[in-house]
Amino acid sequence: MKNDPLISDWLEQQEDSAQMERIIALTENLDAPAQRSKEQAWDILVDRINSEAKDNERVMTPVATNKRSNQWMYWAAGVAAIFLVGFFGIKNISKPISISSEVASTLAYQLPDESIVSLNANSTITFIEKDWEDKREIRLSGEAFFQVEEGSQFTVLTNTGQVQVLGTSFNVKERDGVYEVSCATGKVAVSSGDEEVILTPGQRTYLYATQLKKSTINIDEIGAWRNGDFYFNQAPLETVVKELERQFEIEISLSPDISDRIYNGYFNKENLTEALQLVFVPMGLQFQLDEKQVTVK
Repeated sequence: MKNDPLISDWLEQQEDSAQMERIIALTENLDAPAQRSKEQAWDILVDRINSEAKDNERVMTPVATNKRSNQWMYWAAGVAAIFLVGFFGIKNISKPISISSEVASTLAYQLPDESIVSLNANSTITFIEKDWEDKREIRLSGEAFFQVEEGSQFTVLTNTGQVQVLGTSFNVKERDGVYEVSCATGKVAVSSGDEEVILTPGQRTYLYATQLKKSTINIDEIGAWRNGDFYFNQAPLETVVKELERQFEIEISLSPDISDRIYNGYFNKENLTEALQLVFVPMGLQFQLDEKQVTVK
């Protein structure tokens, strides 16, 4: 704050500029809770003024006995408060909003434009509400199904690639080494590195090595996890195991090497024992369930 030219010029004209610099330094370390009004920000500032600093000194309490010094100190606190209120307003408007779902649970969330995003278990989305009207951009970690209202370009960013649409519904998964996008309605543009593909309803793409591969998929299976149904087509068995752990909040111990095993099938999260049977029995594997621990041989 003191680097501002206006403040720097003012400080040079003050007899006790060191004290004012000390006040500014303290205010720069303050933070405002999100969604605070100016009146609330002022109350927070007053509390900070009356509280002790880290060195146990009451840094903004007037220590001089003459009236002029006392007035200067209170005026200085007021100047700091004005800068703080302005700073709070700018900072809070730009603060990202983060929405997360817990393990073994899903979550539906309505975005500012009334688009709906459904989060699979242990997933997170982040966006900046201030920019939403002009730039519909959202970052995803995990898996989510999007029902996008028509409007400006809508972009889903992940660590592996991005998806761009105008108004459509689609599913995005990016975790456990898997990047997969499926289109339920409309048209979806998917890119990763120098690769880009366009998806129409009933198509999906997945990243294999550095290439985006394209295939067909039953539309009814896209986002079916929202109803507790999980479908897998040529999926690594390791990926299926991690999904079981995530949906049932269990720990699975594997003695055989399954790194090269591929699974085609389905499970529902209503019944744990039945889900384990549907995954492991067709693969010729045995399992033992003990509360939240599963041992596979």
